[in-house]
Amino acid sequence: MFPCRCITERRQERPTEDTLFRKKIVFKAVILVFLLPLFALPADPTETTVPLSDLKQKAATALSLGRLPEAAELYRQWTEREPRRSEAFLGLARSLLGMGYADRARAVFLRAEQLRPDLLEAKIGLAETYLMNGQASKAYELLDAVRKKDPSNAQLNLSLASYYRLMGRNDLRRGYLEKALRQDPAMLPAVLELAVLAAEEGKISESEQRLERAALISPDALSLMKKRAEIHYRLSYSKYGRPQLEKARHYYRMYLHAAGDDPSVIADLIHIEYLLGHADEAKALTERIDRSDIYRRPVLHANIAEAMLPGGSVASLTESLQIACERAMLPLSCFRLEEAIMRHDRNRSLQPQRLQRMKARIQEAKRRLARNRTDAEELHLTRALELYPDDLSLRKQMLERYRLSGAYEDYLRTLTYLREREPGEQRWNTRLREALRSRREYLPYRIGLEEADYRRQPQHVLIFDLRSDRNSMEHYREPSLVSDYLIDSLRSVPRWQAAGEDVRSGLQRRLPGDAAFLFYDPSVPDLLTGMGVRELDGILEGSYDLRPSSLRLRLTLRNRDGIVLGSFNDDATPADVDLLATKVLAFLDRTIPLQASIIDVKNLIVNVGTADGLKKEELLRADSDRDIIVKVEETSRYVSRVSVVKGRTDRIGVDLRFTRVVRK
Repeated sequence: MFPCRCITERRQERPTEDTLFRKKIVFKAVILVFLLPLFALPADPTETTVPLSDLKQKAATALSLGRLPEAAELYRQWTEREPRRSEAFLGLARSLLGMGYADRARAVFLRAEQLRPDLLEAKIGLAETYLMNGQASKAYELLDAVRKKDPSNAQLNLSLASYYRLMGRNDLRRGYLEKALRQDPAMLPAVLELAVLAAEEGKISESEQRLERAALISPDALSLMKKRAEIHYRLSYSKYGRPQLEKARHYYRMYLHAAGDDPSVIADLIHIEYLLGHADEAKALTERIDRSDIYRRPVLHANIAEAMLPGGSVASLTESLQIACERAMLPLSCFRLEEAIMRHDRNRSLQPQRLQRMKARIQEAKRRLARNRTDAEELHLTRALELYPDDLSLRKQMLERYRLSGAYEDYLRTLTYLREREPGEQRWNTRLREALRSRREYLPYRIGLEEADYRRQPQHVLIFDLRSDRNSMEHYREPSLVSDYLIDSLRSVPRWQAAGEDVRSGLQRRLPGDAAFLFYDPSVPDLLTGMGVRELDGILEGSYDLRPSSLRLRLTLRNRDGIVLGSFNDDATPADVDLLATKVLAFLDRTIPLQASIIDVKNLIVNVGTADGLKKEELLRADSDRDIIVKVEETSRYVSRVSVVKGRTDRIGVDLRFTRVVRK
């Protein structure tokens, strides 16, 4: 009975309130035991363990040293912990702006301004975001409003310098940077911008001095490394090329290693890697870019498109650079667009963009001229001419610029081009002669211009073929250097044309469909005598093989007495026949004896008769009067001016012949 009674008593037992309370305590204890290790896991020190004062200090330090990705993250945490603190939003916006996120930075600057409507730094920051997007008028309105309230604000003057950089006024840009430094001598961004400006103007030593001063102000600043990379990057576009690109690559990579992924730096580095031929590294860098932001950042998109070439899209590249140029996002955007057009416009498909950039450069030149900046005007006109060299009106405009500025070499070169394009315009000949007469050092050019007046005679070379098996010779339709040269020679020898048919037939043979050739004949000297040919530079003997794939040429140059003067042996593909012709002409100029003759007694001008010409200070002796020696004073390609160093000048007459004096 006992067990049954116990069971019955237990069934009747009810839990009390105290029992339920104890069970809850035990359950909570068990839960805490299991969850405590989870709460004990190490947390992000910047999220929980860092005091707010330390977080503020770390964020400010990161921003001042140029560690922009780190600064942006720290300021973001500060805004979450103090969402009503305008300074936190201001620092976050500055960090984003430094990395090139203009739109994101603008939203944060607006939030800071909402929290504190009187915060001038927020208005200045908003203006800088507009400058980054090329909206100069909006930026200037904000900056002008700030200037009315606080004209001594150093950050304001720094932003005004950025505005005038966008407007191309480096004089005002330098003035505001120096003003900012007078207000705050330790203002690192102003020192760095002056270094960039000096580099853009080609003042390399001044740029280095500015960078050294920046290093003294803040030796640990990563912004110093970033600006140095930017300077080398810009120098590579001016005239220093690959060495500067490699330096820019070095400093940009050091900056990324220390600061983290900065999109503005990655954008430049992608382009640098592409220019250096590191396509794989350029493509790897694109993986570190936020894809959703590519089309909002045309410069970055252009860098990626350029890194993908030649397999990529040229249209995508030029379209992106066009947007960047119109928004003036970077000082080099328009220059890069022009470089891309000139480099990739193979089939003239980019002609509209080319024409647009040329007109833009001309408009810039007019604006510079209106401000009396003739140096900048000439730079823009020169660039416009590089973009569209076939524009005759632009050539004529540049001609006047060269004349006014005294750039005689460019003036002469342009006049020569206009003479070739407009041969019927006598004014170009007149102006060229006037220009050459005005400067004594350009006398050789004037001599060359007036060679026709001095009755210059061409070289007289007769060509003979020494091949014995002429019947096996086959001629194809490749251009024949020998025949072309022979045609010119025959046309220039009146005695050849006047000679009888029997004399000509003794030398001349014809190949089907080709011009006249001269073959070797033992009776050549007698035939030449019969033709009355006495003024002969040389007899060119040789053989040639004309095949579909190449032209083989072997030549020997002899004088009238049969003495060998030189030999030539070369071959060329049909595409290089012109190059072979150039080599043959150079061979003739080197080997044909000099036969200079006086053609202008008054000015002592001699006609050399060979394209090789004479050299200054060279001495010549008269053939008929060995006592007369002259020295070459000025030269051109064919004729030269001499002075008498020995002998009587009254015995010098037209057609007096000279030979070189061999110095022992």
